[in-house]
Amino acid sequence: SLSTQETSMNIYPNPTSGLINLSQQTSYTVINSFGQVLITGNNSSIDLSTFPKGVYTILYNGNSQKIIKQ
Repeated sequence: SLSTQETSMNIYPNPTSGLINLSQQTSYTVINSFGQVLITGNNSSIDLSTFPKGVYTILYNGNSQKIIKQ
């Protein structure tokens, strides 16, 4: 059976001004709109405050979610 953990991830707030919270600690990769890897990590928060405004994609557990940085 498939684990429900992969679909229950909550990434917030979105849009964000910088700090993003993940409802579970997980390995993640953040990429920008050009497909460049900006951050990789394994914890339950991501700090985008030093990056410019725009749309970023967070890849985790074979899933992806777009985040808007304001």
